[in-house]
Amino acid sequence: MVKQFYKVLYLIGVLITLVAAGIAIWPDFEARSFSQTFTGKDRASFSCPIAMTTNEVADIHLTIHNSLERRARFAAISFVTSNNQASRPAEERQEIYIDPNSSDTLTWQIDQSNRVYDNMILARVYAFRSGRVPSQSASCGVWLFGADWATNSGLLGKTIYQIFLGVGLTCMAVGGIGASEAKNPLALVDRSNGRPRVGIVLTAIVLSALALGLLGLPMAGIFTILAAVLLMFALVEQPPSSLGD
Repeated sequence: MVKQFYKVLYLIGVLITLVAAGIAIWPDFEARSFSQTFTGKDRASFSCPIAMTTNEVADIHLTIHNSLERRARFAAISFVTSNNQASRPAEERQEIYIDPNSSDTLTWQIDQSNRVYDNMILARVYAFRSGRVPSQSASCGVWLFGADWATNSGLLGKTIYQIFLGVGLTCMAVGGIGASEAKNPLALVDRSNGRPRVGIVLTAIVLSALALGLLGLPMAGIFTILAAVLLMFALVEQPPSSLGD
């Protein structure tokens, strides 16, 4: 009975962590097809917050590196969803002068007026070519916590996400180790039969999905989440000791 409790706790942790991975992955996936008016030759160094609340103002950042041996002017334009419409993004152009072999950052502000699909903000930037520095483009997305409890909590969206993720990882760790009968619950292969331990494999896939989401690789992240869900259903039918056997 105790081991069954730990198995359930582990699976709850897996589910929470997969949702956290999805929060990081899905907005970036949606942003990939957003506002492709300009396409850069290179991928820009562009970053968005993972999550925010509806009463929060946050920044998106574009870092430009001047590889020329002279001071140069760089221009960039941002496209951000606005008024719950993805087809008519808000546009804002900025310019910056950067010293030779140096980098600098352009910043745009976003808030709930940029929401689309109720709980996302999508953004794309395009940096125009300057001398031998090629044009650059990139996109990213933000998850918007719109529930009253999130808005009234006084917490930043990033903090809410970190707490949610921490709960998931804690449940996975406590549940997985508690349900395992192996001497070494973190061993990848069961020495008695040479087979991979189901729980360890699932844990590795879930953590991989999370890492892919945080690294901004949504396509790979989606396939990894699907693999984790299929293996999770297989684990539900296994005895608690399968986490370590």
